[in-house]
Amino acid sequence: MHVDLITNTKSNPKVIHGTENGKRTACGINLTKPENIGMFASSGTMNDVIQMTCEKCKTVIAKKLIKESNREMAAQLKEEQRQLKRERAAAKHNHHHHGGQEVPAAPQPEQSPAPQRSGFAPPPVRKPAPDPKSMVAPPPAAPTAPTPMPAPIPPAASGNDVLSQFAVPSVPAPDPLPAPDPIPTPAPVPAND
Repeated sequence: MHVDLITNTKSNPKVIHGTENGKRTACGINLTKPENIGMFASSGTMNDVIQMTCEKCKTVIAKKLIKESNREMAAQLKEEQRQLKRERAAAKHNHHHHGGQEVPAAPQPEQSPAPQRSGFAPPPVRKPAPDPKSMVAPPPAAPTAPTPMPAPIPPAASGNDVLSQFAVPSVPAPDPLPAPDPIPTPAPVPAND
């Protein structure tokens, strides 16, 4: 979608509108009226919706961009489904015309071949069934002490904050380690004179 940016030259804060056809902005201003011809000037093409300062133009053009994107995705999905149906029909056609025998289909040029495995993989080894007499029930486990419930999370800075639902509680500081015992210093030795 090609959108041109239109600047209002008469307003003190420069308001930037968007137009698809050059005749009318997305918010409804008619650019072909004589009084509007001198008031609005083209200021380039739109690269991003954020470039527009008119909120109504932003929302209208953003909705149109989303609709256009959805249409493109739907068309692409339909084309992929058609291609898949064609491939299935061709495989079914080959199956019926060759006496019910499977005929390998030609590899698609789009798909890369699967990596070849090298080496020999031994068949899985079956374990013999355990003797029911030798099976002994494990001793019952000793009951464990119940785990303490974590403290309730303190409320966020503001209850209306949208991001408060993602708040991470702070981790309590670990208990400080006890101070090490002081090392005894040897008594000073008197000097012999």
